[in-house]
Parts: sequence; C-alpha cells; structure tokens
Amino acid sequence: MRGALILSVAVAIAGCSVRLGVSPIPAGDGPPAPWLECQAAEYLYIGENTLDALGLKSMTGFDGSRIGMIWVTADLIGPEIVPSLERPSRMFCLQLPDSSGTSGLVDATWQPPLLAAENSSDDSSAAQPAGFLLIALTLIVVTGVSVVAFRRRPETPRS
Repeated sequence: MRGALILSVAVAIAGCSVRLGVSPIPAGDGPPAPWLECQAAEYLYIGENTLDALGLKSMTGFDGSRIGMIWVTADLIGPEIVPSLERPSRMFCLQLPDSSGTSGLVDATWQPPLLAAENSSDDSSAAQPAGFLLIALTLIVVTGVSVVAFRRRPETPRS
C-alpha cells in the first residue's frame, strides 16, 4: 500500500513538471526587438537560437543554421496591416551578431518546439524539462521495482 502511495507521488511530481502551453513573454522581459515590424507588447519566443531549431527556416531563404537573437510576436497580424496576407500570421525577426538579419511571417499556429533553447525571459532554465522528466521516470521505475522486490511477505508459521 505504501509503495502505491510513493509511486503515485512520484507520478504526480513528474506530471507537474510538464509545461502545458506557452505563456506570452512581456516585451520588457527580454531585449528589445531591433526592427519596427517585430516590436510588440508580447512575444511567444525571445531567445538566442537558430531558425532551424525553431522550425522557422522554411519561412525564409535565410541560412537557418546561423545563431542569432530571435523574436516571435504573440500578436497576430492580418490583411488590415499586410494586404497580401490570406490569413492571420505572426512576425519573427532574427538579428545576427553582426547586426544583420531577417524577418518574416510565421503561421498563426506556430508554437516553440519542446526542446528549443530557453526563453531569455526566464533565468531558471525554461528550456523544457526533458532532463527532469528522464530523472522522474527513472525514480518511478526504481521505486516500483523496489516496492515489488522488498515488500514484506507474511511469515508462514513453522511447524
């Protein structure tokens, strides 16, 4: 019985560590976007990364393997701002260390990948908790095996 309780607590701890959804990052929590088209009140992503790692390379002909500062706006823009748009989109900007860069449109459904680099708005390792989940899973397995292997068996009377 105690083993089942321990196992339940371990599963609950692992479940609480999973980040559900993405909270917008207020503009003041990261470096300001360098170009007007990427200045916004909130962002889905602010951080140093590559376009390839965030799944944004297909949005531009730019070299997606170069590391730079990336901003992806949380607000959607539509045809009222960019008449050629067929559906609402987000803006992204990439600024390279030499101050060059690019910007483009991102599909409105885009979300940062689970293993993307940590957001610059959270210094407490906001990179997704993959390592922690692996440790939690290992603890769950070890706890389960220990409960089975070391449970007390009723003593049988010796005659």
